[in-house]
Amino acid sequence: MRLKDFQSQFKNKVLKDTATTVPVAERTLNTQERFYVYYNGLVGSLYSTLSDRYPRTRCLIGEDAFKEIAASYLHAHPPKMPYMALYGEDFPALAKSYIPAPVCQLMMLEYALHDSLLSYPSDIQPLAHLKSLDAQSMAQLEFSFCESVRFLESDYDLKQISLNSEKQEKFYLIRAKNLKAFFFELTKPQFVFVTTLYEGGTLGHAYVSATQSGLDFDLHPTLELLLQNGVISGASA
Repeated sequence: MRLKDFQSQFKNKVLKDTATTVPVAERTLNTQERFYVYYNGLVGSLYSTLSDRYPRTRCLIGEDAFKEIAASYLHAHPPKMPYMALYGEDFPALAKSYIPAPVCQLMMLEYALHDSLLSYPSDIQPLAHLKSLDAQSMAQLEFSFCESVRFLESDYDLKQISLNSEKQEKFYLIRAKNLKAFFFELTKPQFVFVTTLYEGGTLGHAYVSATQSGLDFDLHPTLELLLQNGVISGASA
């Protein structure tokens, strides 16, 4: 057997389990135990990656169920690059065939928290001068956001999630700060306001959009919330 063919069969058996027999390179690999040294090591490493990436989901559905779903994912989606920090992003898409929608959306939140940490830290400009601006100047401001900011819209209350969750529209902002990723809930008008800013709209435009989406929007507490949590990294007119 050519080395190239042996390597191809070995890879397929480990990552996809498609080979009917364990590949053997002449007399150097003559037992399945030799093969499974590599198989168990690689699969165990990939499982640990998913387990660390989705700890809340694992605890919620149980270790056995999580292992079963993870095994399906590992064989269907073997790593395509050596940078393992991004591995498992599409795990929730596969898991939705096995677990309820609320848990899948919890998985999306868990990956967003992980992804937020990958972009931490980022520089934040002093913004104290905003308080001295008049209303017209404020309305023309455009904001830049920290690289770690992520958004997630959910049909469920992810803080109170359970397998019998009632459908309820919720909005979250994800942020990494002080070497920790966290998230907090926004009202719908706040979510519209912040995402409008994030997409490049001015403060005035974002304010109008937010007030049109609901009656409970208050500009100043919302800005204070963003500033206190280091969400906004700069502002320019």
